[in-house]
Amino acid sequence: MDKSRKKIYILPNLITTASLACGLLAVIRAIHGDFQIAILLILVCAGLDMLDGQVARLTNSVSQFGAEYDSLSDAIAFGVAPACIIYLWVFQATTAGDGTASLWDKIGTPTCLFYSIATVLRLVRFNIQSGLMEKHVFRGLPSPAAAVFLMSCLWLLLDLGIHPLDYVVLIALLLVVLGVLMVSSVSFYSLKNISLNGRVPFITLLLISASLSVLTFDFALSLFFISLAYVLLGPLLLGIRIVRRWRGHDLEKASQTDKHDAGPL
Repeated sequence: MDKSRKKIYILPNLITTASLACGLLAVIRAIHGDFQIAILLILVCAGLDMLDGQVARLTNSVSQFGAEYDSLSDAIAFGVAPACIIYLWVFQATTAGDGTASLWDKIGTPTCLFYSIATVLRLVRFNIQSGLMEKHVFRGLPSPAAAVFLMSCLWLLLDLGIHPLDYVVLIALLLVVLGVLMVSSVSFYSLKNISLNGRVPFITLLLISASLSVLTFDFALSLFFISLAYVLLGPLLLGIRIVRRWRGHDLEKASQTDKHDAGPL
């Protein structure tokens, strides 16, 4: 066997390990009731997830081991950990006074499970189809983006002094919608392919600078709107493509009708 196949690149895999550790720590902090720390740890996971790929490409240390390890880490950090945080903070709080599970607790369990399973399925599909898809887009909502949006919602509620229990219905629906988007075929722009040492269009640099500037104004509120815009962008572009396709079909049908009506007298 070729000895080079046994090599494991240290730096990108250490970053992936740090992301995995932050995801596990987020669950532990949520168990102890430190939900704000848990939210911050998931956001750190998202930052590390973007960083490990960039470091692997910059150092020419991309490997199959790293890709598989990254997916397993993402399953914990962006699938299991956010679902646990939401269950412990929102749905477990609906337990009745006599200790029996309330209706929302019973609904929260399957919705959290659905979100976690959808995350894993999305990652498995990505691994299988990674060589078949366009490099600048993802098929289905990326799991880090879904987790960041969920955590931004919780952080915004915390920042406004609102307990998530007041929005238990919306949070349950949000888990289902995000899970469906992750396993859907809706295209989302890939942010991982922005190379740190490569050239990008001026508009890309402008948007990144504007996003960083907005985040300094009110981090919780800005993160919510930025992540919401990303989540909505995929379905919005899909809707625009469908409308254009329908219009093109109608125009083609009208053109064929005109040609038929303008036939020989």
